[in-house]
Amino acid sequence: MAKSVFISSTSQDLQAHRSAVHDTVLALEMLPIDMKYFGSRPGNALEVSLTEVRKADIFIGILAKRYGYIPPGETKSITELEYEEARKKGIPLLMYILDPEYEWNPEFVEDDDEAQRKLAAFKDSIEVNHVRRLFTTPENLAHMVSMDIARMQMQQSRSTLEMERLQTQSKRNRQMFAVGCAGLILIALLLVGIFIFGDEDNRTDFMAFAGLITYTPTPTVTYTPSNTATLTATATATASATTTSTVTPSNTATLTATATSTPTPTSTATVTPSN
Repeated sequence: MAKSVFISSTSQDLQAHRSAVHDTVLALEMLPIDMKYFGSRPGNALEVSLTEVRKADIFIGILAKRYGYIPPGETKSITELEYEEARKKGIPLLMYILDPEYEWNPEFVEDDDEAQRKLAAFKDSIEVNHVRRLFTTPENLAHMVSMDIARMQMQQSRSTLEMERLQTQSKRNRQMFAVGCAGLILIALLLVGIFIFGDEDNRTDFMAFAGLITYTPTPTVTYTPSNTATLTATATATASATTTSTVTPSNTATLTATATSTPTPTSTATVTPSN
């Protein structure tokens, strides 16, 4: 669906400029909303204008040297009230002010001090709140409008692409989270099943595999008997004679004895039996 562009300005002094902008909007395959084509309808001019502003995707404001018509019961012109409505609704605004250095037809200058004061205050507000552009001829204004709308569409396209990318990433993250949750649930069910139906060894092995406990295997001890026995006996005394003998039994046992005759012998023996 084509986007709609509301064209706001005073009427008598800017007819040629409005027409140029109107044609530019059509050339961009967009729908201009122009009070020139409002036709007859219920409601006063202000109500109709504000209703049309709310329908717009883009608002174009054009200011020259007329403040414009102030409806009964209001203190601001329709042009300024249209601008405030668009801003309140968050509609993107493109604002254009007549170049003060450009020669302007004196007939299109409003001869009213109060109107000029309000017009100056309106322009000051735009200077503070927007990046405005200065225009001169209808062709100059149309060219700027064309460039600015194209730039705005490019920015909106980039924003749309970025939003789509973020939405895709968010969807992928949700899917990964769901898979992770499903995995955790499956593990929990396996644990419950093992603890309810498994034996002690299965529970221990699974908990060790899952890292829930530290499994330390029991060391294995191997005993290898010896077939060799050694018997050593030593006796010490103060006698003058010393005798040393070695006895080797048939089962490869070795007996070594050293004795010194004494009145009270003392002996020490170490025996290692063999198989």
